[in-house]
Amino acid sequence: MCVHGPRTAFSASPGVGVQQQPVELLRIPYVQRRDGVVDDRQSLDLLLPPLTLRRPPLVIFIHGGFWMLADDQYQIGRAVALPLLRSGVAVAVVRYRLAPTYRHPAQVKDLAAAISYLVREADRYGYDGARIYLAGHSAGAHLAALVALDPAYLKAEGLQPSVIAGVIGISGIYDLAPKIRVVEDQSEAV
Repeated sequence: MCVHGPRTAFSASPGVGVQQQPVELLRIPYVQRRDGVVDDRQSLDLLLPPLTLRRPPLVIFIHGGFWMLADDQYQIGRAVALPLLRSGVAVAVVRYRLAPTYRHPAQVKDLAAAISYLVREADRYGYDGARIYLAGHSAGAHLAALVALDPAYLKAEGLQPSVIAGVIGISGIYDLAPKIRVVEDQSEAV
């Protein structure tokens, strides 16, 4: 089942109308602005496996793209999510505001806000809030590592680093020292 729309909610209560098919909730906003405007870049897609007696873990996937490109056209997040979903793991594919329009640390602050939303809503969506993992590709791996290793970002959201059970970095960018061949793009991104 695929559900579109930013205000869609799914209440998972094992035993009551047990869901037999995976559910995809698309473009859920994780930031509620005071003016009511929803920024699509501050949204996530949530893929939930069929309900079982044990709540599934959640993997929060953060896309790469040198902090400047969206994953919506490449669908790397979806490619990572589908096998996990078939294995009984819930997956949130997070979007974040892009550079150079939004400079660092906007991207990691967005990730922390998404984590905060997903921690708060674990019961609502039916995954295990004590088993939340971060996975990121390229620049997404950098953001996952940064939010996991610098407690200030989660603290700003009222969270402790212990809410993250683990981090999976895929081809991460961790050394931000200027490189000769990419210095122009890199300076624009960071």
